[in-house]
Amino acid sequence: MDWLALSLLILFCMVGFCAIFFTTFGTLIILAGALLYGFLTGFSVLTPQVLLGLGGLYLLGEFVEFLATIWVAKRMGASNVSIACALIGGMLGGGGGLLAGGAGVMLGAFLGLFLGGVFGEWFVRKNWRYALEAGVGSVLGRIVAVAFKVGVAVGMVAWMGVRIATNLSGRFS
Repeated sequence: MDWLALSLLILFCMVGFCAIFFTTFGTLIILAGALLYGFLTGFSVLTPQVLLGLGGLYLLGEFVEFLATIWVAKRMGASNVSIACALIGGMLGGGGGLLAGGAGVMLGAFLGLFLGGVFGEWFVRKNWRYALEAGVGSVLGRIVAVAFKVGVAVGMVAWMGVRIATNLSGRFS
């Protein structure tokens, strides 16, 4: 059962890590894998305390992801309308990108963020320079968010890896 649990955890971690670049659910997939591993192993290695800590990292990643796009766009001069349009555009673009496959989701989301930010800012200020800056700010914010989520995912996987490796090494000594 331990090898099945470990294999499933590795699969969830790999899929979750890749999903960070295409969706907002990557770290949630990793957390789900950790919960499944804990359940299959009787919570002996990934204890409830560790799982709560991993859940905290997941929530931190979601919080920063949401705020990063807004914060960077604001720093680039985007209005609230522009930010709202960028977020809606990012979701629509990502959804539309599903039609083009995996890479289409990421490209669609970035294009949607940019166009939504540009449209929203142009609607408010009627100035193309400000509109383009708002669009670029929205995309840069998403890049910052993805980079942070990659760091969170690496931290989650490393924490689980150390716990599991320590447990496995104890069996062979």
